[in-house]
Amino acid sequence: MFIRQTITALLAAALLLPSCRRPIEGAVPSIEIKSISKYTMRQNGQDSLLLELEFEDNDGDIGDDVSQTLFISDSRSDSLLATYLVPRISTSDRLRRAKGSISVVVYSTCCKYSDGTSCYPNPNSPTDTVRYKVQLQDRAGNLSNSISSDRINLTCQ
Repeated sequence: MFIRQTITALLAAALLLPSCRRPIEGAVPSIEIKSISKYTMRQNGQDSLLLELEFEDNDGDIGDDVSQTLFISDSRSDSLLATYLVPRISTSDRLRRAKGSISVVVYSTCCKYSDGTSCYPNPNSPTDTVRYKVQLQDRAGNLSNSISSDRINLTCQ
């Protein structure tokens, strides 16, 4: 009887042990802007730039084959402008660490005017500026740090 209880207790402990592992430190991805191809664009989707990002994630669960995992917002209103599907990143080391770069094409947004209108040429406001905010989400749902681009000048004509 004592041996049976001991074996049962050891089996229960063995089954619970994997769930007691500490989470991988740095499981939240981090990103930074590596480069921006240009700093002036025509408004209203008439132009685009290439944004190159560097990322790092210690548990290596970057990218998804189904869900959009990269988000770009307009800093003036925090409105979501674009989402991107980042393909699964293969990890090579035994710690599953993922590190690399992602390049995306970002289309211009609309100029916004003080009268509350936007998206059309306005001779009283020939230019506007925007910063693009970027975040990456891993498969576990962890959102990276939120980063902002330098100012991008929009030509409103």
